[in-house]
Amino acid sequence: MNRGKFIVLEGVDGVGKTTLASKLNLEEEFVHVKRKQISQINDFVDSQMLKHNKLLWTEDGSMDHLLPPCYWISLHAAWYILLTNFVIEPLLKEGKNVIVDGWYYKLKARLALQGEDMEYVNNIFKPILKPDMIILLNVELEKIWERKKEFRAYEFGKFKDSSTEEQKSSFIEYQTNTYKNLEKMASLGENWSIVNLEDYNIEECTKIVKKVILKKIEEMGNKDE
Repeated sequence: MNRGKFIVLEGVDGVGKTTLASKLNLEEEFVHVKRKQISQINDFVDSQMLKHNKLLWTEDGSMDHLLPPCYWISLHAAWYILLTNFVIEPLLKEGKNVIVDGWYYKLKARLALQGEDMEYVNNIFKPILKPDMIILLNVELEKIWERKKEFRAYEFGKFKDSSTEEQKSSFIEYQTNTYKNLEKMASLGENWSIVNLEDYNIEECTKIVKKVILKKIEEMGNKDE
């Protein structure tokens, strides 16, 4: 049996990664694994992943900045290793094409904005499974702001109360800079594709992204022959 393809939808907060992955999950070609998904291997592994999940994704993120970046970097790396070993890899071995709604790239983009040592960051993330393809979704940030109902503190790049206008300005500026760093990663990696989804509804977006993914899978198959 041929190994499945590991596909990641990447992008800024609120761009629609989870919604698109859920829609693609309805297609026979794909299986959606949620980035925060707990395994169903056995009680011990499942309980450890659940504990780790609660440590990593706190209630609203408003206090996350009180802990040092190296803590969060290590915690993220450990989580993605668990997710890979106990959820993603078994499906890939079954020949399933797995779509995940985000990987560690957005975190790397943010860490670069914070001036973290990227050599250290890359070394910590080195053991994590690399996707066969990464689809970087691009949507106008004004539209994301308008449709997004709830926000976590870290999505603004700051951790203090502010007016709605200040929040909007902070959100757009921070997400713009995050996207620029993601775009830089895309320019350096041959397995990245940028897909612009400016003026489409979810059904049209799903068709566009599916077409891009299937074309990339076909190209990979041709290289293997």
